[in-house]
Amino acid sequence: MIIMELKVSHRAALDLVAELGVREVMGRGSFRAWGIRQKN
Repeated sequence: MIIMELKVSHRAALDLVAELGVREVMGRGSFRAWGIRQKN
C-alpha cells in the first residue's frame, strides 16, 4: 500500500516503516489495525 500511494521502491517503503515504528497489531484480510511504537 505504501509503495502504491507514495510511488516509492519496496526498499524505501520498508525503511519508512522501520523509521516510523509502524507495526500491524491485529487483523487479517480486509480489516487490519496498525499502531506506532512509542520510543522510550
